[in-house]
Amino acid sequence: MCGIMRESLRRLASDEGIRERRAGGDTRRVRVELMDGDHITVEVHRKARGADLLDKVCDSLDIVEKDYFGLLYLLRGDPRVWVDLGRRLSKTFRNEPWDVRFAVKFYPPEPSELQDDMTRNQLVLAVRRDLVEGRLNCSSITYALLASYRLQAELGDYEPGRVSPALLAESGPIPLRVFTPDMEERVEELYKKHRGQTPAEAESNYLESVKRLPLYGAELHCARDSSEVDIVLAVSAPGVAVHRDGYLQARSMNAFGVYNDTSVSCVVYGTDARGIDIKDTTPQGDFHKFENPATVKGRDQLSNIEELN
Repeated sequence: MCGIMRESLRRLASDEGIRERRAGGDTRRVRVELMDGDHITVEVHRKARGADLLDKVCDSLDIVEKDYFGLLYLLRGDPRVWVDLGRRLSKTFRNEPWDVRFAVKFYPPEPSELQDDMTRNQLVLAVRRDLVEGRLNCSSITYALLASYRLQAELGDYEPGRVSPALLAESGPIPLRVFTPDMEERVEELYKKHRGQTPAEAESNYLESVKRLPLYGAELHCARDSSEVDIVLAVSAPGVAVHRDGYLQARSMNAFGVYNDTSVSCVVYGTDARGIDIKDTTPQGDFHKFENPATVKGRDQLSNIEELN
């Protein structure tokens, strides 16, 4: 029943989108979901490309460092699919609603090198969303530290009685599985230590803590290795990390514990599957094959990949 309702709503949204496109002449309205959950509407020419839309969104948010950002299809689900910036939007969406999500596509390995406060703020929002949606996990200690930095950035210096479960849920986010009275006390004690930090300094410290997490900035893909074992591939700036049952498998590859770009020998795309061949660069190394068929399962593994403190 839920599936039928979702399909009906999607068709309704598609029909409304077609009517809106015809009524708008040479322009189209695009609904953009921002990283804080708010929405804006951006008008673009019907022949505009993805890059034109991204420029308008960044301009509306006063973002100068645009290269870190991208646009996600809002209706494509998981794994996330990025809008092709070089393609016309009319060919990208066709009869689908022109709805996108503004997101960070390239996470800077060193957030401290960001030049613009707005870029840093958007990165904080992106990381927070990654934590909420389960793409990024950490220990309870780190959850508490991140929550304390968020409180300092949003509220300023500590005042007695300010920390509450509702406030922590809003500023954390702290998952229910790790939220305890001890957690609240820990956040409060850490919050006290940040006295005197400006919002920009607190956000910078937040990002310095986040960048050390194993899955910071990683795109996660459920896959299956050559032994038919379900795994998770984490693709990020350092390279491709392989996780099995929540544990990193490729620690011998380099200092980051991942396969770097020189180790990837072949990437294969197909209708029903995608594959990747990776060459182990150790002296006794061999090839590792990973596939991502439509039937691959293993999404439950993602919630098990955490930092080890």
